[in-house]
Amino acid sequence: MLEEYAQIMRLLLDPEQRRASFEGKHFRVANAPNNPKPLQPRIPIWIGGRGEKRTLRAAAKYADGWNGAYIGPDDWAHKGRVLDQWCETEGRDPKTIMRTVNLGFYLGVDAKGAARGKKPSSATSAATTAPTARAICAGR
Repeated sequence: MLEEYAQIMRLLLDPEQRRASFEGKHFRVANAPNNPKPLQPRIPIWIGGRGEKRTLRAAAKYADGWNGAYIGPDDWAHKGRVLDQWCETEGRDPKTIMRTVNLGFYLGVDAKGAARGKKPSSATSAATTAPTARAICAGR
């Protein structure tokens, strides 16, 4: 469904298209207008998620950006490599996809305060969370 939806949105947001038609397994659009047309030559489509088989493949095929939700630096690097592989499979330059990540911050005056809402074994202080956030945001 995600791939079909992305294809339909790309058709509808194309300023050159007057009307869009699409027939897939899950969706069907017949002669659909999208007025007014966008002023931008290309409106970016973002796909968010962590699924390696469908989500990242759909991002490689149709998206201008990918958002990895609430993952750490190791997962971020791994998912980025998987996305790169899907891009290569699709014949697309991986550098053409913008990448972002959502971060969860647990702030407190000490490790105990920062651990609220988290398991004690994974308590993170603000001092260690901020460098991790910078490392993730600095990644590809």
